[in-house]
Formats: sequence, structure tokens, C-alpha cells
Amino acid sequence: MGARELTSSGQTVLLVEPDAIVRKGVTDYLADEHGLAITSTGALRVADAAIKADAAAFDAIVLNVGTPDGDACDFCTRLRSGGHETVVIMTGRNNEADIVRALDAGANDFVTQPFRLHELFARLRTHWHFSDGGRDAAHPLGPYLFKPSAKALCDLTGKVRVRLTPLEVALLRFLFMADGRPVSREELLREVWGYSNGVSTHTVETHIHRLRQKIEPSARHPTLLLSDRDGYRVNVTATIAGGR
Repeated sequence: MGARELTSSGQTVLLVEPDAIVRKGVTDYLADEHGLAITSTGALRVADAAIKADAAAFDAIVLNVGTPDGDACDFCTRLRSGGHETVVIMTGRNNEADIVRALDAGANDFVTQPFRLHELFARLRTHWHFSDGGRDAAHPLGPYLFKPSAKALCDLTGKVRVRLTPLEVALLRFLFMADGRPVSREELLREVWGYSNGVSTHTVETHIHRLRQKIEPSARHPTLLLSDRDGYRVNVTATIAGGR
């Protein structure tokens, strides 16, 4: 396992990548170009030890689904069940089944390989950016109050009803910033995920579907997250009597 001293940027990243050449390339780029503190390994058992070590608090984990000494998705699920809110970005082949399983396991994002290094950093930066913000902000959404700082949808008493991942928070916040205006898939990819123009992906549709399953009375007949032409919008006037 290799490690870098914490730099002035403040962000620490645990990279789990079995390919030594890719691992070195990602480590050098994130550390040298963006001043991130990188801990890198090719094995889940080493990553697990690093996470459990005293004073280890990673701002992000970049995790290859093809790790040879265990199941990366199960590893992510264990992290989430243990209360870790670290941003987790999984990497792997452009295989829809792998992508869906990674997101179901609690990953915030999935980057297909081979990936561009600046794209990976853009994803990290986007997640960190949308994790910040005013702690008292609250936006009504149907029977909920959307509270970005709490990463949750709450009822009017403040009781948490639905836990949200950092990416779900970012997605909802950006849709709220549009104030009911439809936001295209391309704009969401660019502003929330950090994709460049011209990239075709089912990432947005997958996350919208999963978010609808969490917050809508019926994901097949949404009333809160609406499809509109080539994009999506939040129904800022929606109310659901009695909540969920």
C-alpha cells in the first residue's frame, strides 16, 4: 500500500485498483495535479484495514469492481451498513448489470473503464461540492422537507423519513435550483456528474429510477420527480396527503 502526506487541499482518497499501472497513474494524477492525499492498494483486505485504522477518515473511496480478493459490491454494502457516508465511486466495464449492482450496493457513482483521469476528478469534485451548503436549508417536496445538509427527506416534525446518498442529494438540489424548470439529461450529466458534452449514458435514468423507488408512492406513476421532454423536473407544487 502506498500513501501520500495530507496536502493543503484537505481531501483524502482511498484508491482500490488491482492493476498496478492504472493504480500508479491515478495516484500520481490526483496527488500531483490536484493535491489530494492518496492511499492506494490493489486488495480489499488492505483497504479494509486502512478504513479501520485509527484516525483514518477518507473523503472518498475509488473502488474497482474487479478486485481479486473479494466482492467489491459486498464491501461497499458493509461500509454503508456500518454507517460510513464516504463518497464511493466504483469503476469497471460498461456493463449495465455491474453498474446497477454497484449503485444498489450504495455506491454514489460508477465510472466505466477505460476512464479519463480528469473525468474521475470531476466526479469527485462534484460530489464534494454538493455535500456542502447551508445546514438549515429545507425545501418542501410532497409530504417531505428536503434537507441537503442532513442528506435526508424529513417530515414536518423533522423526523427523517428517507435517507439519501450524496449523489441523490446533488441531483435533487440541482433540480430544485431549476425551480420547476425541466433539466435535460445532458445538463444533469454535465453539472451533477461532471461528464463532458456528447457522452451517452444511462446514468441519469438509473439514478432517477432508484430515487423514485425511495420517495414516490408508486415509482411507475411518479408525482414528485417528473419526466418532461428530454429531462426531469421536481414537482414543486406536489402534496401527498398522509405522506408515505
